[in-house]
Amino acid sequence: MKIGNDVFIGPHVISCNDNKILRIKDVKAGVKTELIGPTIKDGARLGSGAMLLPGVVIGEDCMIGVGSVVTKNVPSGETWVGNPAKLKKKVKENE
Repeated sequence: MKIGNDVFIGPHVISCNDNKILRIKDVKAGVKTELIGPTIKDGARLGSGAMLLPGVVIGEDCMIGVGSVVTKNVPSGETWVGNPAKLKKKVKENE
């Protein structure tokens, strides 16, 4: 997981890094999985209980609503909410 500067992370935010849950027989067979955590850019704000799936990028100055499940990249300056998280509005400068 990569976290930029001036980021707010609310309580109980979950960051996932494994998009493939292996079965025991796969582990014993030596199947490998790549761990890729999310990236949170400068100035982003994550509400309590938000969940970030592996590899997603949260853009600069974004807001993620309480309890939202982020399944894809969030462009800079946007507010996303829900499960799965979707665009609610674009954040205006000086807001």
